[in-house]
Amino acid sequence: MASGARKEAGARVWIIPTSEAKAAAAPSAHTAAEEEYAFGRVVVNAKSLPDYFPAAAHREAVVRPMSLVSALGAFNVFAIVKGSGVAAQADAVAPALARGGGRGGGVGGGGG
Repeated sequence: MASGARKEAGARVWIIPTSEAKAAAAPSAHTAAEEEYAFGRVVVNAKSLPDYFPAAAHREAVVRPMSLVSALGAFNVFAIVKGSGVAAQADAVAPALARGGGRGGGVGGGGG
């Protein structure tokens, strides 16, 4: 879990490798639940990314850390955001996502 903030918005983010990324690292039998999340998903406050952030600029701000390290689709991201407006919330998720990457197996990849 990693956290980020912008203005009055706060975000907590969990980064989980997709089943495809896990399979590449260590082959194993897939379950139906794993197949459902075979590609990277971003869920914010229990809503899909486009449902929570309808503006393209906000969605792009959220996924920018993953795109910078070519990790789009490699991770499922679950975020809880509170406070401020949607622009600040998107800007709070992005650094949380980037920080979570440095904690071993996350978006940045390195150990933390």
